Formats: sequence, C-alpha cells, structure tokens
Amino acid sequence: MPYNHLLCKVYYPAAFHDTESERSTGQLPILERDMSYPIVIFFNGVNVEKSGYQWLAEQLAATSYVVVLFDHVAELFGMPTLTAGIDLAAVQVGQYGTRPTSTTLPALLEALHAWNTQAPFNGQLDTQTIVLGGHSGGGTLALHNANPRWFAGVRGAFTYAAHTMASTLLGYPAGTILPVAPESAYLLIGGTADGVIAASSGRYGTTDAQDPILRTFHEGITGGRGDCYCVMLRDAGHFACVHPQEPTTGRQFLEEQPTNHIDYRAELGALVGAFLRQICSGGEGMTFLQPEGSIAIFCRK
Repeated sequence: MPYNHLLCKVYYPAAFHDTESERSTGQLPILERDMSYPIVIFFNGVNVEKSGYQWLAEQLAATSYVVVLFDHVAELFGMPTLTAGIDLAAVQVGQYGTRPTSTTLPALLEALHAWNTQAPFNGQLDTQTIVLGGHSGGGTLALHNANPRWFAGVRGAFTYAAHTMASTLLGYPAGTILPVAPESAYLLIGGTADGVIAASSGRYGTTDAQDPILRTFHEGITGGRGDCYCVMLRDAGHFACVHPQEPTTGRQFLEEQPTNHIDYRAELGALVGAFLRQICSGGEGMTFLQPEGSIAIFCRK
C-alpha cells in the first residue's frame, strides 16, 4: 500500500518568459515581487481527492497566495482511506491539546522550507505566514493544528463543514466541544442543509439540533480580536466546496438533497479571500451586519 507518502500539488503565481527551458519542461518560475507569498495548506475531506479543491487553489493563487493540496492514503479505523492524516491518540481525553493531531503537517512544512530554497520558488515563499484550510474531517484537523506554539508561522484556519465536537469513542462526554488555540484567527463556514453532519450526530452522543459548527464557534473559539468568523450558507450541503461534485465518497447519500445544483464557489471564494487578506496582510475584516443573499448566519468576534 502507498502509505507514508504525500502526493502534493502546489499552486502559485507564475511568470512566463517564453524561454526554451520553460517550453521544454513546462515549469514556470514564480512571479517575483518585493514581498514573499503567504502559504495556504489545505486538508481534504475523507475520501475526497485534492482535485475537488483545485478551483479554490487556482483562485487563491491568482490573488497572490501559494496553495498546497495533497493526497494521502493511510489506515483509518482499520481501512485504507484517502485521508488528510489524523493521530487519533492525540485527540483522546487527556491528550488533546498536548501535541499536534495531524500526522502530515510536520512533513508538509518541512517540504515547504526545502522547496523555498530552489526553483521555481527561489526564496519567495513566506514560511512565517501560513494559513491552514480544510473540508469536513480535514477542516477539523486544520482547527486542531492552527497553533503557532506547535508550528511557527501558522496564523489561523478556514474551514467548510468542520467542527471540533469530539466522538464519545475517544472518551469524551456527549456533546463535548474541544477548544482551539486562542492565538489564531478562524473562519468557519457551513451549510444549513448539511445532511452528513446531521446524520453523524450519533458519533458524538447527542441528537442536539444545534449545529456543531455554531457550537464550535461560540464555545471552542476564544475570539475577541474581530478576526474570528462563522458563516452559514443557506441551503448548502456538506460537499458544496467540492467541484465538480463527488458522489462516490460513501457519504454524500446522507444529504437530503444529494444533487445540489447551486454553485457556492463565488461566495466561498469571496469569504476565504477576505479572511486571508485580513490575517495575512492586515486588510479590513468582513463586516456583514445582516445576513443577505446566500448567507443565512453571520457571526464575528
């Protein structure tokens, strides 16, 4: 089995100089500028290939970010699984918060430092400005590990369809929300028609109708600086951030509307872009005063 390997794809602003080397190799150098480029590392949802998030990586690269997507196969609950890589022992009662829960992030950061010393990046990567992103279980990993005490340079995390409610199988009381690092900024995005999260409530020993994404925002995130957000998109399902839609993950059948033809990419891209500008370059924060359009709930603290 292809364990202990990460298959990465890095998206970056490129410069085409029409050289013979570029024509023969297809490799273009990064667009040089006075400021180095912030980095986004994105953790995929379980059994969702990295290609499902390429649309977001391309959009962010076009606005001056370097984005890392990757595929990783590991055993999860005894089965070979396409996973972002989680150390379940580090999530258990008495262990959570003492060390990283990601088995892949240390290797990715080490690789980024090495890549930064060579073509095509040539020192243009800002390894002190890193944001984690993620979908579903990968988003939970992003929330767990956006901790600058463990990983220097990590500023925060953005997620879709992710929360930190802990499974009772790990020894937690029903409905437990795990806290995240208070130093970091967070953007939690979810959908009001997320059938996967709703159908998974038994894992957490609760049938509470309150969305665990909202509970994570209110109970797990300290906030107080105006750089933490929770946004719920009206009628969006669990896989709204994946394009094209992926019906073979083994979970999409849990959605009440398994085929959602609404395209939320414009809203998702705008939200993520605004969040990154705020925490990476000091841009103004998102200031929606009232829900509007596809936004059903907007919270900031």
